[in-house]
Amino acid sequence: DGRFNIVLRGLREFVVQRELRRRAYREAVVIWHAPQAGTLPSGMREGIPALVRLYIERLGQEAGDEGPLSAAADDETFVNFFAHHLDVPPVEKQALLEAATLAERAARLRDVLEFRLEELRLPPGGAPRRTH
Repeated sequence: DGRFNIVLRGLREFVVQRELRRRAYREAVVIWHAPQAGTLPSGMREGIPALVRLYIERLGQEAGDEGPLSAAADDETFVNFFAHHLDVPPVEKQALLEAATLAERAARLRDVLEFRLEELRLPPGGAPRRTH
């Protein structure tokens, strides 16, 4: 149909110091963050794919075995992909993006997924009614 799907991958995180308003697209003077180690502590990554798969299925979508859920992606790409692309409320996504380290971002990602899964178990309107 003539459309293109362009996927950008950031190389390093930065803080915008000031924007340059001389073009139709955004340009900025930035302060670069120091590069971080791109691996997770042993055992931290293993539980996340199952949570992601379950979350996607509970939303009524199909979770394939290819792409970021596969073991081929490095830890940093794996965690950052889900931090950016999972359909979670903006405040939770912002908390993921503001994590200082990759391990902290992965832990927050796991927490967000667990919380969302619990929320999906509740009936519409909140907590189940108590009967005596």
